Amino acid sequence: MNLLAEEVVADLVEVDECPVCGCQGIKDYLRLPYSGSAVEEYLVNYYALDEKFDRVRYTDTFSGQDYALAKCSRCGVSFQRNRPGPIISKLVYDHWISSSASGLSGTSRMTLDDVQHFMSEAIKLSSFAMRSASVSALPRLRALDHGMGNGAFALALKACLVEVWGTEFGQDRIRFGIENGIRTQEVSEDLPENYFHLIHTEQVMEHVPDPRGTIAKLVRSLAPGGILKVSVPNSASIEADDMRIDWHAGRYARNSPMPLAPLEHLQYYPRSCRLVIAQDHGLELIQLPRWHHIRYGNNWNARGIVRNLGRAFLIGRLRNYFLLRKPAELQVR
Repeated sequence: MNLLAEEVVADLVEVDECPVCGCQGIKDYLRLPYSGSAVEEYLVNYYALDEKFDRVRYTDTFSGQDYALAKCSRCGVSFQRNRPGPIISKLVYDHWISSSASGLSGTSRMTLDDVQHFMSEAIKLSSFAMRSASVSALPRLRALDHGMGNGAFALALKACLVEVWGTEFGQDRIRFGIENGIRTQEVSEDLPENYFHLIHTEQVMEHVPDPRGTIAKLVRSLAPGGILKVSVPNSASIEADDMRIDWHAGRYARNSPMPLAPLEHLQYYPRSCRLVIAQDHGLELIQLPRWHHIRYGNNWNARGIVRNLGRAFLIGRLRNYFLLRKPAELQVR
């Protein structure tokens, strides 16, 4: 990929309001240069850029640019103020991230335990969406996997006999979806209005440059009674208002960079923000009934029992996982 440094630098835009709720009451709490700092060290190690991307090119690309974090006073979301546009996003998702993690290469490394997990979640959500939207039969249920990644969950939905659409940014993932009978398109393309009974986003909304606009787009595409699932990274330290970053911490360690990883995880959604999102978009915040977790849970061995019961009783506390329902009377904006 031949990128001019001037093109990429111009692709970072600093915002002055919360990207999730639009509030201008924001406060900066961290600013580091992309070059010559812990941010550069993190990115070079994480993406193995010594092999994939020349260090001189990195310096030319991000010289004078900052990794800046702010927090919204209204919804509590922490976010990167310098937002990458399509050029940098393409660099990250089509070049820095290995294609071995997506499509056929990604699914080829999955185990039966992985498949059982996806199938269990697909059955839980399909069953719940049918009840919520008053759909009489599985083939009449219409589902969208927004940001479908390696396609595993979309294929699990397809195995449930529902009509499945998928959206993606990476071209290899789009090709994989189409080749496997999923109606797959670019994330930027238009979606039919009042159409989907279930929209699934798994570890997606933290990557979205315009989450407020994206949620509004997805809500317009939800049928009355339809369910939007949002699952995003969790950080015990951020939830406790400890905003420090240990750039050498592991992915799931305290103060890990992962929840606000430079260029990728553009915002962190604390559990407190879900009510603001529901209010702003005219949605109902709901929970998956516990009996769904128990009835459709799998692997009821010693480890599986702990996991299934934990999901049934503690998922709202241990994970940033929430469901939003479009009321039947809500008018499309």
